[in-house]
Amino acid sequence: MDVVYSWGRGEDGQLGLGDTSDQYRPVVVEALRERIVVQIACGSGHTVVLDDKGDVYTWGRGDDGRLGHGDNGWKFVPRLVESLQTKQIKQVTCGSYHTAAVTVSGELYTWGGGMYGKLGHGNEVGHSVPYLVETLSNLKVDQVACGSRHTVVLLQNSDVYTWGDKENGVSGQGDTDGHQYLPCAVEELKNKGIKQIAACGFHTAALRELYTFGEGKFGRLGHNNERNQIVAKVVDTLVASPIRQVACGGFHTAAVSDTGEVFTWGNGDHGKLGHNDQVKVTLPRAVDGLHGKRVVSVASYNEHTVALVDPVLAFRPLLLSSTYASDMQTLVDDPDFADVVFLAMFSSGMRESRELEVPVPSIRIPVFLALLEYVYNDVVAADMTAEMAIELYACADMYGLDRLKGLCEVLVQKGLVVDNAGVLLQAADELHASRLREICMHFIIRHFDYVTKTEGFHMLSRDLILETLQNR
Repeated sequence: MDVVYSWGRGEDGQLGLGDTSDQYRPVVVEALRERIVVQIACGSGHTVVLDDKGDVYTWGRGDDGRLGHGDNGWKFVPRLVESLQTKQIKQVTCGSYHTAAVTVSGELYTWGGGMYGKLGHGNEVGHSVPYLVETLSNLKVDQVACGSRHTVVLLQNSDVYTWGDKENGVSGQGDTDGHQYLPCAVEELKNKGIKQIAACGFHTAALRELYTFGEGKFGRLGHNNERNQIVAKVVDTLVASPIRQVACGGFHTAAVSDTGEVFTWGNGDHGKLGHNDQVKVTLPRAVDGLHGKRVVSVASYNEHTVALVDPVLAFRPLLLSSTYASDMQTLVDDPDFADVVFLAMFSSGMRESRELEVPVPSIRIPVFLALLEYVYNDVVAADMTAEMAIELYACADMYGLDRLKGLCEVLVQKGLVVDNAGVLLQAADELHASRLREICMHFIIRHFDYVTKTEGFHMLSRDLILETLQNR
């Protein structure tokens, strides 16, 4: 996002506007106007953001060192977390009183209040600057989520670890005694192919099939009761509706299906479940008010829920044809895509939209299928690799799909790491993709000492290597 807005309660300076005033409408956070912010997370009185350069900014209430600036002072405008500047941060999040960041290389840093052992450093000592969770140093962390008193990580091998408070079973360790001071594997989730985690308050969710555990009050776990769950358990009623993303609020849960349908359950106070009432729901229930909308993401906190809706593009009827066969299966089974034409009435005004015939050149099957998925269903896989995303970008450029190009840019930036930076820069240069080229070049300059040791860097063209050296 090119501009960050904030609004609501400002008592702790968490809006980043330079004062403690409440705001009743969105106001631009001027201190971030020149930054391209890619992630935002809000805690209890503080805010953290990550920009496209990998820099982390925090502001608001500084108690317990949760801002990471080496003190407990409050900050009323965004301030750079300097100790993370040399790291390659790819995700930030926060709990009520602590904050966490994951690096591209899979390291985890936590800081803030250490009560209940939620920082994962083997004790309850707080830290006012980011501190490496050493127990996980030999493992590769992919995602982190924070509850009020506990922390959860998803490793790159799909294992889930938790630590902090164990009350009500929120750690998923099978007991409720004491605190877990060091990261510990959730055995019930081993070898389950978990791809996303969420936490808030006193419960946790993990997704391939949707598992929940922790405090069951108000039915927030979705098991048709209010019992606590001390080990991870599948939400049975959603097995038939594959879930793409899950979000935990303080007292409720929300999930988005592969088809863009939203389900909510738990405490219904203030209408946060979206069911046009305030009734408690102990099983997942579809939000009828979003019927017909393609929801791509949900977020929730204690008393509200937000859904991001991707507007359906104004495509006219789309047709697909091949001189080799009349159906899709034959088309995608043909590895050469020989003599295939893509009949698509795009709304772009390009020549092919008038002639109804768009030739398909040599494109890898997975990339072509991703293109079809976007054109027909308006969907792009969030877990697409950067390498595939840049191939899809080339297709989008070929057919004048500017919105798809923008989505591919986000995916490339998300998947940009030391090992692939050189290859992606070369590809972006050959595509004359100025924005992608800028993203890759900036990453390489920022992590020059590491990238220059990779094979991909040495395969760059002479001109690109010289440009990199000149810009360093």
